[in-house]
Amino acid sequence: MPRLVLASSPSGAVAAIVRNRIHVSGLKLAYIPTADNHHYSKVIRPFVRFLLRQAGFRVHQLDISSASRRETEWILGHCDAIYVGGGNSFFLLQELRRTGADRLLVKAVDDGKLYIGVSAGAVVIAPDISYIAPMDDRTAASQLRSTKGLHLVDFHIVPHLGESTMGKAAKEIARRFGDTLRLHLLDDDHAIVIDTEDGGVHIPSEV
Repeated sequence: MPRLVLASSPSGAVAAIVRNRIHVSGLKLAYIPTADNHHYSKVIRPFVRFLLRQAGFRVHQLDISSASRRETEWILGHCDAIYVGGGNSFFLLQELRRTGADRLLVKAVDDGKLYIGVSAGAVVIAPDISYIAPMDDRTAASQLRSTKGLHLVDFHIVPHLGESTMGKAAKEIARRFGDTLRLHLLDDDHAIVIDTEDGGVHIPSEV
């Protein structure tokens, strides 16, 4: 099974799962919406849960900001897949570090669990997330001391290319960092599916 699905939008992620014939029916999925706790995109949480259930997942929502360490460890330890949603990338990284969920997520992927990262959820697995500043407000994460990401991949996702509100920021990131960072720009209809079962990072399909 592919281990990473990285997308700009929830619908793009689910479309990638369907088109790549990734078997998810009946899988227990931990849905982490924490990035949007203080973000306008919080309103789409019911839609995200609906899409994931329609795809066949059994969805368990886990807000790592408010969950106990024991609850976080239990859910991430017993799930088959993890969906980390969009919002503010800096706030998400802050909460992952603060709660220790960052190490649990890395272990889950190392153990072969499917990781679905959408927008901020795709950004935080880069080596460093400072590049996303033109799109996300870093002041939303007052306790964040380092922008070092989870480093599950060696490139940087730039979501929302062509989108009406954040598309301009996506282009600005490409202009600033296109010559110095390995970027993958995604519009809201596309996703990258990554298979790392052989120990390497490959991009076999962009749907």
